[in-house]
Amino acid sequence: MKKTIVAISILLSLIIVGCTGQIKSENTGRYSTQYPLTALEYTIMTNKEIALVMNLLETHMSNGRNVVRSRYPIEDEIKNVEHSIIMVGEAIKSIDILYPARTYEDDRLEILRRMENALNSLENYKEALEGRDADMIQGLIHVMQGDFTALKGMFNIMWE
Repeated sequence: MKKTIVAISILLSLIIVGCTGQIKSENTGRYSTQYPLTALEYTIMTNKEIALVMNLLETHMSNGRNVVRSRYPIEDEIKNVEHSIIMVGEAIKSIDILYPARTYEDDRLEILRRMENALNSLENYKEALEGRDADMIQGLIHVMQGDFTALKGMFNIMWE
């Protein structure tokens, strides 16, 4: 367990600052459990989803740089990012239905906001790839770095 936490912490050390945006929460006050999770349960479950999104962002930042340098097929990256958009959407839904531990509601909303920012960045990145706009791709890599850093901050905060 300790090795996993250390590995995730090291992996998450490459991060960014996110954009602002409104949360597109589908939650209508219904959670997946009748009672709030404990702080530890909530942290483990949210950090699992945050780590997934961070890994996807990191992958696309690297692939994007290689696409711009013509070292990675753009069509493959378009397919990859389409799948990632679906996965981030599912991660957002997973967080949205978790009944937060007491005093974690603000963190929940902030996690959802930052994940929505990452989703928006990936959608814009896909459009830039489809338009084969190298300057826009490069700019969105920087935005995704910001999203990564913002999510890393939440990941680290949740363990405190």
